[in-house]
Amino acid sequence: MEGSPIDLPVLKAYVLHEFPDVLDIHDVHIWQISQRFNCLTAHIRIKPEAVGDYAALVLRINASLRQKFDIGHTNFQPEWVSLR
Repeated sequence: MEGSPIDLPVLKAYVLHEFPDVLDIHDVHIWQISQRFNCLTAHIRIKPEAVGDYAALVLRINASLRQKFDIGHTNFQPEWVSLR
């Protein structure tokens, strides 16, 4: 089994700090496809009032993760109600 090419606690802390509408990020998986191309899948729990702007939020997260961590592709599963 291979490890993540990116420090997951650092990435999670970054997302939570930079995007206040994101309340939690979990089930994070990152794969390195090439030297400078990473892919990410994750569940993100967002504030209920941010649901209407979900598409714009994801665009901002994508751009930020591409610049900061060289993540070229993401797939987020949104959650806006606590399922736990």
